[in-house]
Amino acid sequence: MLSPNMLQQSKMNTELIVGETQPYPGRAEKKALKRAEKAEREFRISKGYEKERFWIRLWRKIKG
Repeated sequence: MLSPNMLQQSKMNTELIVGETQPYPGRAEKKALKRAEKAEREFRISKGYEKERFWIRLWRKIKG
């Protein structure tokens, strides 16, 4: 017969596998990513770095 300890371990393993294989980010992960992007933007502004220039350069090349 299965012991409660073994059942708990199998439940934790199942939750871990399901958590790792979700095809989409969860609400908490999205929130953390937004916070990280905001922090990086604020850091770049505080250090005086220029904005992302890739799209600006690409637009100028296309424009002529």
